[in-house]
Amino acid sequence: KFSVFFLSMSSWTLVPLTNVVDTVYVAEVRVGTPPQPFAVAVDTGSDLLWVASATCRSNDSISGECPQDHKFDINRSSTASPVGKNAPISYGDNTTCDGPLIKDTVGLGERNITAQPVMVATNYSSPVDQEVAGRRFSLTEGILGLMPRSFSGSTTVLTNLFQQTSGMKEEFTLVLAGMGSQSSLVLGRPDKWDGLAKEKFRYATNEFIGGAGGVFRGWQTTVRAVGVGKPASAATHQVDWLHSTGGIPALVDSGCTDLLLQESTFDILRSGIETAIGAKCSTTGTERKALLCPCDATLEKWPYLSVSIVQATNRELKMTSEFTVCLAPSEYVTTQGCTTPPCTCRVHVSNAGETFVMANYGGASEAMVLGMPLFRGYAMNYDVGGSRIGFARSGVSQEDPGLVCPDPRGSMFSFPQWAMLVIGGAAVTYLTARAVYRRTCGTAIAKWREYRQKQAEERRALQLDSDRRDHRERFLNTLETTELTNLTSR
Repeated sequence: KFSVFFLSMSSWTLVPLTNVVDTVYVAEVRVGTPPQPFAVAVDTGSDLLWVASATCRSNDSISGECPQDHKFDINRSSTASPVGKNAPISYGDNTTCDGPLIKDTVGLGERNITAQPVMVATNYSSPVDQEVAGRRFSLTEGILGLMPRSFSGSTTVLTNLFQQTSGMKEEFTLVLAGMGSQSSLVLGRPDKWDGLAKEKFRYATNEFIGGAGGVFRGWQTTVRAVGVGKPASAATHQVDWLHSTGGIPALVDSGCTDLLLQESTFDILRSGIETAIGAKCSTTGTERKALLCPCDATLEKWPYLSVSIVQATNRELKMTSEFTVCLAPSEYVTTQGCTTPPCTCRVHVSNAGETFVMANYGGASEAMVLGMPLFRGYAMNYDVGGSRIGFARSGVSQEDPGLVCPDPRGSMFSFPQWAMLVIGGAAVTYLTARAVYRRTCGTAIAKWREYRQKQAEERRALQLDSDRRDHRERFLNTLETTELTNLTSR
C-alpha cells in the first residue's frame, strides 16, 4: 500500500504520498476511534473529505466498484456522531458519490483533528477506476479535499487543522513525482526545503484577476498565455489572452490528471507538438479527448510546454506582470513502458471542449485546469493565510531551476500600452536630460553666478563711492557760496 513513515515538527508535518498508476496520489487518513485507515486521493479541486461506508454500493456495474479494502464502520468508532444530512458530490471526471455526514476524529500524519465533518459514502460511481479480470476496482478509498473553504457549509480539514494546531502556518505544499519517486504533502512551512524545492517560490494571487466577472471559488489563478517550443526561445505555437481578456482563470488542481484546455487552444498546442515531432497525433475519449502521439523513449524531439502565470494586472490598460513556468516532455508525456519504438505516448494535455467553462469562474468566456503535469515539474505551495499560490521547481524534477522557458507570450503591447510607453519614454528622456544637465553644468553655472554677483557688488561699491564724492563736492560748493555771500553783505 503506502509507507506509514512521516516526519513531524512542532510547526509542520510531512505526509508521504503514493503515486497510483500516474492517475491519483493517495495519503493515509485515519478516521474514528480506534482509527480506521484509508488511502484517499489528495485533491485541491474539492473541499470535502469522504471515505467509503461499510454499506457502500455502486450505482451501476459499468462505472466502477466501491472501494474493497477498507470501508468505514460507524459502529466501531466511539467518537463518531451523525450530522444528519446527505452530501452528494460530483467531480469533473464524472465520479459521483453521496452519503450521510458525520463528525469524527481524523488522523493525518501525526496530527489528530477532532470533530471533523466526513461524508461516509453509501453510493459511488467512477469512470476512471481500474479494470482487472473484467471487474472494475476503485483506485482510492476516498478523497481528501484541500480547498481552503467549503462550498457546502461544512468545515474543511484544513480549517480545523490550522485552528487546532498551535504555531502551524496556514499553508501546505504538494510535491508530486512520477512512478518510483517519493511524493509528499507538507502541512505548514518547514524550516528547510531540502529535497522538496530547488528554488524560492514565485507567487501568484489565488483568484481570477483577469476580468471583472471573476470570483473566488477555490485554488485558482490567472494564466496569460500557453505555448510550446524549445528552451530560451519564443514559443513556436502559442495562445496569448492579454489583449482580449487580460488572462483566463485556471484551476490549480492536483486531482486532475491532465492540463485541460478548450478546443481552440488545444488544437494550437496539438499542432505545435505534431510539428516538433514530425508526426500526426490522434485523440481518444468523448467528453474529454486525450492526446495520443507516436514517440520513442527518449522524447528527444518533443517541445517544452510553457504557461505564463499572472502576478498582477491592470484591467483598463491590459498590462500584466507575470512569470513563466514550463514542463519538460517527460513531465507531460507518458511513454507507457516504451522499449522498442515506434510507441504510442499518452500526452497529458486534453481537449475539454469549446464550451468548457466551469461554474467556478464567474461567467468567464474561457478557462483551463492546471493538473498533474504541472505538479510533476513544480512544487506547489498553497498559502491559505496569504491567499496565494507559489510555484518552485520541484526537488524531484530532473530540470534545472535556471532553465529559460520558451516564451509563450505574443505581442507585448496593445495600442493604449504603446501610447503610455511613448508618453512615459518622453518623460523619462526629459528627466534624464535635466539630471545630466544639472550634474555636468551645475558647477560652471554656480561659479558664473558667483562671479556675476561679485561684479554687481563691486559696481554697487563704486557707485556708492561716486555718490559720496559728489555729495561732498556739492556740500563744499554750497559752503563756499554761503561764505562768499556773507562776506559781500558785510
